[in-house]
Amino acid sequence: MSIVPNDLRDALRRAGWFEGRRVTVHTSVSVDHPAYAVLAELGDLIFPNPSPSVTSIAFRYDKDAKEWMAAWEAALAMDLVSIAEQDDGHAALYLTDRGHMIGCSLVHPACFLVGQTFGKALQAIWSGERARPMLLPDEEEVILYGNRFRRGDPVVIGPDAFV
Repeated sequence: MSIVPNDLRDALRRAGWFEGRRVTVHTSVSVDHPAYAVLAELGDLIFPNPSPSVTSIAFRYDKDAKEWMAAWEAALAMDLVSIAEQDDGHAALYLTDRGHMIGCSLVHPACFLVGQTFGKALQAIWSGERARPMLLPDEEEVILYGNRFRRGDPVVIGPDAFV
């Protein structure tokens, strides 16, 4: 069974995906983690311009990427695994062990929730939907999409939103 949402299959086929596609996944990714299925099916594919607001998504595992997300991994008490780079290396995408897709800017300190599930996140990216800014308990603000979001803003979420 594929992890690719039905309404995105044609777009992903143009990038080289096909039903039943499987590639080797790095040995440090547990087969029990949702990231394993994503990397096995979409790994090594680059999807150019999935929406007007995203330049590309390159699905690949980065074994060194956890350092960027160590504080969020601890705050969420979840295992985060890198699955892709977005916007030509400006952001990294991660899956939690519960299937949430979280992004992290690689340009400035900013994390964001892309979607509650991989499928919903992929559809959000393709439709140009903006991700939700995230703040750790000791953070007061985050800049995302050129906007400053502060604690208390209704779109900002923290670790408690993942319970």
